[in-house]
Amino acid sequence: MDTSTGVDDPGLLRALEYWSAALRPRIGQLNTSIVEARELVDNDIGAVKHVLSSLRSRRNEFAPISRIPPEILERIFASLVDIHPPHVSKEIPPKPDGKFLGWIVITHVCRRWRRVALENPTLWQNILCDLGQEWMEEFVTRSRAVPLTVHMGRSSRTLVHITPLLFRTEKLVFEGSSAVFTKDMFATPAPILTTFVAHMKTPSGWGFIPPLPEDIFAHGIPSLHTIELRNCLVPWSSLPVGNLTHLSVDLTGKADTPPSGRSDNYTDLLDFLERTPTLETFILVKSIPRRLQNTDDRVVFLPHLRLLDLYGPASDCLNILSQVRVPHDAVLSLSMVSINRVHDAWYAALTLISAHISPPSQTSSLVRALDLRIDCSGRDQDYDMSLTAWRNYREFGQSDVANFYLYIRFVWRDPPDVDSVTKLVDHVQDALIPASLESLSVTSPDYGINWTALSKRCNNIRYLYIGGLRTAPCFLEECLRNISGGDNATNSDPDGLVGRSHTAEHLFPRVQSFKVGKVDFSAISKPGEMNPTLDLFLRWLRERKDLALETLSFEGCSIMSGHIEVLRESGLVPTVLRDGKKPRFSMAP
Repeated sequence: MDTSTGVDDPGLLRALEYWSAALRPRIGQLNTSIVEARELVDNDIGAVKHVLSSLRSRRNEFAPISRIPPEILERIFASLVDIHPPHVSKEIPPKPDGKFLGWIVITHVCRRWRRVALENPTLWQNILCDLGQEWMEEFVTRSRAVPLTVHMGRSSRTLVHITPLLFRTEKLVFEGSSAVFTKDMFATPAPILTTFVAHMKTPSGWGFIPPLPEDIFAHGIPSLHTIELRNCLVPWSSLPVGNLTHLSVDLTGKADTPPSGRSDNYTDLLDFLERTPTLETFILVKSIPRRLQNTDDRVVFLPHLRLLDLYGPASDCLNILSQVRVPHDAVLSLSMVSINRVHDAWYAALTLISAHISPPSQTSSLVRALDLRIDCSGRDQDYDMSLTAWRNYREFGQSDVANFYLYIRFVWRDPPDVDSVTKLVDHVQDALIPASLESLSVTSPDYGINWTALSKRCNNIRYLYIGGLRTAPCFLEECLRNISGGDNATNSDPDGLVGRSHTAEHLFPRVQSFKVGKVDFSAISKPGEMNPTLDLFLRWLRERKDLALETLSFEGCSIMSGHIEVLRESGLVPTVLRDGKKPRFSMAP
C-alpha cells in the first residue's frame, strides 16, 4: 500500500500517479491573486468533469448492451415509437408540466443512443402538435424530408402552424373540437396526404353534430384514399371519389341524435358508392341515412370491397344490405337495433346473409365454421342481433379459415319462450347451416336446440363447442336417448343401452374435439354415488369409444381436479384439458 495515498491497487496507483503528474504544473500556476486562482481551479474542475464524462462514455462502450448494432437499436426504437408515444395530460385545465415525452427519453440515456435516434429521421415523423411549437419545429427538423404524420389535439391554435407542413404530410389526425376546421384549410396543396382522421368531441348539451366545411376535400388532395370520421359529418356529395379505398363514419358519441331522415341523403349515399368502385372498407356506425318509401331502389356493386360494417336501426341496415352487393368473400359485420317486430328483422337479415354466404356460382355454402349465441339476458346490450361473416377464426389459432367463419348473436332483453328460441334456431339452420359445416359452436339457454336435427344436417362436424349452464348436460342426455332409441329405458337401465340395436345413431359421429363451457359439476351426489354430470360424460364417452373423439376440454366450468382425473383414467378419450389449455385443431380439408 502506498502510505501517502492509502491506495493498494497497483493499477489505480499508476493511474493516480499519471493524473497527479498532469495536475502539478496547473497547481504551480496558482501563485496569483485569490480571484484568479479560484477561477483557474473552477476551470480545472469543469475540465475534469468533461474528462470524467468522456471516460464514463468510453466505459459504457464495453458494456454488452453497447455492442448492439445500430440497425437493431433503430428497430427497437421504432417499436417504442408505437408502444410509448409522447402525449399531453388530458386534465382540464391542463397542468403546466403535463407533457410526457414517451419514447423520446431514450435520447437521454447515453450519447450513442442519442446519436442513433437523431440519425434516423423516420423516428421523428409522428408530430404531436399539443407538445408545443418548439417541439413541433424540433420534430420537423429531425425528420428531414420523410413524410409526416401530424396529430392535432385539443388546441385549435396549432392549425396555422401545420399549414406549411401539408406539402409533406402523409397522415393528418384531428382529435378535439370541430371548430379547428376552416373551409380553406387545404388551400395549401397536400399532394402526398393519404389519410384524414377526424375524431371530434361534441360539447355536452349540443343537440346536433356539427358538420365539417362542405368543400373541405374540394381540391389539393389527389392521393387521399382513407377517411375516418367520428362525431362529425361531411355531405356524401362532398366526399372525394376516385382513389378512396377506406371510409368510416361513426356517430356513436351522439347516439341520441338520429341522422337526417331526408331521402336525398340516402340517394346521395348511393350516388357516392356508384362513383367509388375502389372502396375496400366501408363502415357506418349509427350513421346510415334513412330511406323513405318509394325512393331510390337501385342496386350498387362494390367489386373490391373487403369489409362492410353496419351498426344501426334494423331497417336502415337491411336497406343497405339489399341495395349494396359485395364479393362473397368480403367480411360482412352487422349489428342491428330492432325497434319493433324484432323477429321479422332477424329473419329478413338471415335471408339476405344467406344469399351472401351461398353464392349461385358455388355448389355449396362457403361456411365451414359457425358460432351461434343466444343471449336471453342482454339488457346491457345496445343491439338485438350481431352477425359477422366472415370473422377471424382464433379459437385454435387457425388462420386458414378466416374467410369461412360465421358469427351470429341474438339478444333477448326479456326471457323468451321455448317456441321463440326453437323457431329462430330452426330458421338459422335452414338459412345458414350447410351440410359441409366442419366447426359448430353453440352458446344458448337450456332449451330450444334440436341436437338430433342439427346432427343429421351437419354430419361432418369435427369441432364442437357447447356453452351454457345446463346446455351440455341436455345435449348429452339427448345423445344417450338417440343411441338407445328413446323407448327402451327401464329402471335398471335408464338410458336403454342394454340390448340396444347396432343401428343406433351417434350425434356428430365425426367430432374430434369437443369443448364444453359453463358446465356445473358442483351438484352434490349421494354418498357412494357419482356426480350426475360426470356420470353423463362417462356414459357418453363409453358409447363413443370407437369413434373419432380425440380431445375433451372444459372452459369456465365448476369442475374439480378429481373429475378431470376420473375422465383421464377412464381411457375413453386420449386428451382431457381444463381452462386455458386449448387443443390444436386443423380445419384443412
